[in-house]
Amino acid sequence: MKTNVYDVQIEAVVTKTIRVNAVDKDAAYDLAHEIFTVANDGNEERYEQHTLNVVKVEDETNE
Repeated sequence: MKTNVYDVQIEAVVTKTIRVNAVDKDAAYDLAHEIFTVANDGNEERYEQHTLNVVKVEDETNE
């Protein structure tokens, strides 16, 4: 079966609480931003997703 190539743009809003040890609120803010990740590390994370656009790529096909 011939398939087509599509670019799918997804917007996701992520809310996550990160507990850190820091000397003050500003340091806690900085540290949390440094270690924040949504990488797949084996822990299941779910996000609300919204599809913004689906565009067929005209120059490519998969067979």
